[in-house]
Amino acid sequence: KYTLQTSSDNCLYSSLQIKAYLKDDFPDKVNVGVGAYRCDQGMPFVLPVVREAENELVAEELDHEYSGIAGCPNFVDVALKFAYGD
Repeated sequence: KYTLQTSSDNCLYSSLQIKAYLKDDFPDKVNVGVGAYRCDQGMPFVLPVVREAENELVAEELDHEYSGIAGCPNFVDVALKFAYGD
């Protein structure tokens, strides 16, 4: 069994979401909101898919270079097309 611990000052976590989650009596409900998953002993639990993604990134041997102030041009182009259309 894993629980999700959230920060009390987390703006993204609306009171309506919390109330709906607490009201739900389904015994196997899962809180997938913002926070950290922890086991019953309070230790962090990293989802297996996250570990897999980490391994894929490490295998790419990236150089940790930062994008310039305007961001990554390819990403910005795709984001603008997504937001505003072609």
